[in-house]
Amino acid sequence: MMSFSQKKCTSLTQYISLGIVLLYKRRIMASDKAQYVVALIAEFAEHYGITTADAAKYLSQYKALDLYDRQYGYLHTQSFASNVRDLSAYCRRMGGTL
Repeated sequence: MMSFSQKKCTSLTQYISLGIVLLYKRRIMASDKAQYVVALIAEFAEHYGITTADAAKYLSQYKALDLYDRQYGYLHTQSFASNVRDLSAYCRRMGGTL
């Protein structure tokens, strides 16, 4: 069965409709990603007994948020506990001390 995005567009209206649907899906994904990152930062902060602001600063300083952004497709399927461990290990490899 052909997905919506694989259907052939035969008119400008169909192209515009397809574009709107795809942009909407991307926006939803971006929103989900942002919400998940906020929750992950909160879990990291709770795990280490620090504020969420300090956790965000720490994860950003040691490029863990960049890693998470690049690997989101896989990492968001893992548990928060697993992600906290993985991001902690990554930060330590990058010079972090938590």
